[in-house]
Amino acid sequence: MHLEERSYSGKTFRPKPVILFSDSDSTLIILTSWGQQDEAQQVVQIFQDQIQLGEAQDHTSPFEYIESLSPMGNRLKGAAHLANDVLYRTSNQSEYVSGVEVLAISYKDKVLSWAQVGGPQLLLCQKNNNENNMQ
Repeated sequence: MHLEERSYSGKTFRPKPVILFSDSDSTLIILTSWGQQDEAQQVVQIFQDQIQLGEAQDHTSPFEYIESLSPMGNRLKGAAHLANDVLYRTSNQSEYVSGVEVLAISYKDKVLSWAQVGGPQLLLCQKNNNENNMQ
């Protein structure tokens, strides 16, 4: 899969996103950092750790397990909570100086799971009667 990343501007300038795709676990992570690029890398690491740790049988989470979500959905939700906590403690405790928009998608065992915070959009493309329709 080929993904292209770049900054774009219009009325509002948006920073260049960080995009990571892992073919081995069918996971896509897109982050836009509205502060230091270090924070985007820190959030990427949190998501990667949670995805990998979740494969361990003895993995536990400080967050409530929601039965209606898939195991990966619960891990992505937990990663978003952890990332929020880390950013608050390291950068935003005294004043808001940075933020990260994130979209994390995983396809495992025929289940699509995702977590989204902020602006990255999730668009599904479906071919219908030889036309491309965005839904």
